[in-house]
Amino acid sequence: MEYRQLYYFVCIAREKSFSQAAEKIRVSQSSLSRTVQCIEDEYNVQLINRTTRSFKLTPAGRKLMERGERVVKEFEELQKYLQGYSANDVGEIRLGIPSVLNTVMAPLFMPVFNKQYPEVKLYFTVEGSHLIQKEILEGMLDVGLVIRPVDERHFDVKEIIADRLAVMVPENHPLAGRKNVGIEELKEEKFILLDSTYQLFTNVLEMCHTAGFEPNIIHCSPSWDYIAALVSLAQGISILPRPITPYVGKGVAAVPLRGELAKWTVVAITKKGTKVSASVKNLIKHLVKSYK
Repeated sequence: MEYRQLYYFVCIAREKSFSQAAEKIRVSQSSLSRTVQCIEDEYNVQLINRTTRSFKLTPAGRKLMERGERVVKEFEELQKYLQGYSANDVGEIRLGIPSVLNTVMAPLFMPVFNKQYPEVKLYFTVEGSHLIQKEILEGMLDVGLVIRPVDERHFDVKEIIADRLAVMVPENHPLAGRKNVGIEELKEEKFILLDSTYQLFTNVLEMCHTAGFEPNIIHCSPSWDYIAALVSLAQGISILPRPITPYVGKGVAAVPLRGELAKWTVVAITKKGTKVSASVKNLIKHLVKSYK
């Protein structure tokens, strides 16, 4: 017995009439009659007494109606819940975000988003862009905030912020105080970078290779603040997004990096071809609005 058959039978039993049930649920009376006959044939049981002009359920019919009504009610409530989950602001969002973006963005968008959508639970996974993309494809995350480039064959992409990268140098470094610097000027420097799970690592390598040199990378870390601390101790230089500058602390000077490849663009990504919940859509809209 299918749910549709059970639903039809319950409607007939509620109305105590094939014709009234047919009118109410907009199904032909013959379809309802066939449905009841199919159930009776499948289970070799009689559900409705057809020997009189009045409508009367058999004991089996009364039991099926009693239990069937509970099933239909549960199903209808489940439908309402799922419709609400899709159309309204309930549920949870699993968000992947790199550590730099977590520092720069989360304190700004979280309070307003939580106030506007109090029923939505937002769970953060803080890690590199490459891991975020992998986990979105595997269904472990709903949405990610990463930096370009992103393979748009696999992801739907919405731009959130466009800015630039900056060279982080000790405050007494010769480049400190410059208006900007070209990547080619860093050929002889020691680099301390975010590790290879971050898209920024790949982007810095590409910039250096385009400029014709292999960077001298002496250390990598997933922690931008640890990197900033090493820079302040004159252990090397780093390249980080310019918006992180207010958070790097004393002893570090940030010099904007010039050139086309020094663009830093944050995008929200979801897996291409999957249904995105209303809550995720609302989060992305909120982010776009927050950083216009």
